[in-house]
Amino acid sequence: MSVPFKIHEPRSLARLVEVVLMATVPLRTGPSKEVRQEGDVRVEEVMDFPTVAQGIEHGITKTYDMLIFQVGIMPIADEVKADFIEALRAYPDMGRLAGGPSYIELGAVLSEYDDQAQQVAIQMIALGDYYDVWKAVTPVTLGMAREGAAKMVRSGFIMPVGLKFPAPESAPA
Repeated sequence: MSVPFKIHEPRSLARLVEVVLMATVPLRTGPSKEVRQEGDVRVEEVMDFPTVAQGIEHGITKTYDMLIFQVGIMPIADEVKADFIEALRAYPDMGRLAGGPSYIELGAVLSEYDDQAQQVAIQMIALGDYYDVWKAVTPVTLGMAREGAAKMVRSGFIMPVGLKFPAPESAPA
């Protein structure tokens, strides 16, 4: 399989989003629509994603349970790892990235490049875990019961922790 045409500069957030969307797919395990009451507010959440079973039919190689939705890793992910790492170098604040920002913060950084930036951020966190660039952390990965984790997740408790890729080469003097 050949890597699709590169539209954006290799070291850019636009390219990062492009690689994430190429290498991952959001998947659902439950119904496409969920209705719940949160205080006085009725919340209708629509997950217009394929199911995990449909993802498997289309060749996903691994799934990550990110609690809001599953992230499927596409076969092309192995071919675009170097692209992901190079594009990740464009992140505007590596100190914050190393500190484990929430998917909400990551989404704000990526929002210029995709209108579903928080979703892309969650997919990016899973892909970085797949590449062993960091660990994807959710309340469940820390031992919390799934039932109690939902509110924490909606408040941003999905994050990359332990950034571990080589620093960029310095420019020649």
